[in-house]
Amino acid sequence: MQRVIVTRYGPPEVLQLEEAETPEPDNGEVLVRVARAGINFADLLARMGLYPGVPKPPFVPGYEVAGTVASVGSGVDDIVVGDRIVAGRSYGGYATHVVAPKATVSQLPDSVSFDAAAALPVNYLTAWLAVVHPGALQDGETVLIHGAAGGVGVAATQLARLRSAARIFGTASPEKHDWLREQGVEPVDRNGFRRYQSRHGWTWGRLGTGSCRRRPPAPELPQPGIGRPCRYLWYLCHGTRSQTQPTDTTARVVACTSLQPSMDDGCQPRCHWRPSRPLP
Repeated sequence: MQRVIVTRYGPPEVLQLEEAETPEPDNGEVLVRVARAGINFADLLARMGLYPGVPKPPFVPGYEVAGTVASVGSGVDDIVVGDRIVAGRSYGGYATHVVAPKATVSQLPDSVSFDAAAALPVNYLTAWLAVVHPGALQDGETVLIHGAAGGVGVAATQLARLRSAARIFGTASPEKHDWLREQGVEPVDRNGFRRYQSRHGWTWGRLGTGSCRRRPPAPELPQPGIGRPCRYLWYLCHGTRSQTQPTDTTARVVACTSLQPSMDDGCQPRCHWRPSRPLP
């Protein structure tokens, strides 16, 4: 097999392709022949040594893969060789073959492409936890989504629409506001919102993983027309374990609705190192 390793923390040039022995699945594990591996902002931060809990080099990055089952270990009965699947990983996804625990593997409908599937676990599972369960956004509620133009934000706005939110507001930098409007999101300036939050001494109460609300009394928000009460969603889900039920459900939702992961041709993180070219 082949895999991409981070030889040291740094720019894209620290990535190196190497040959390695193809692993064998153990009890309760599945060997995946990877067709697509997702690239997330967290991957870029990990490559630069800036992500919480990042391993010491050398390591193989990659949190999510889509492909077909190459072999299965003992104790795996409902997944067979040749099945189309998507799997969440805690590193290791940038490889031609990946071993994943059965609990993190979900079968894919034929209507979901590998391109779309590889963008599901990180963004849509995080958004699912924030919006659906345990976030519990209710029909007719107004929701404000932080980072609405990012991968998780796009997923959250789509799920909020499916949950019949009355109005969807989203924070983003001004240059992304027109794009948000095209998605049916009413934009709120990101920087202005942070200044407002600081000025009024906002505190946050936990509604569920990745879902927070200001404790009452709630002042008017820094955008005319946002009524009260308003649900606020943001994402602090680092360390959340993959859960097979939300991933399965999200795959079915993508198959049956207009949900579509947001995929970029290149990534330009605003950190110390700025890559000169897209990641391979």
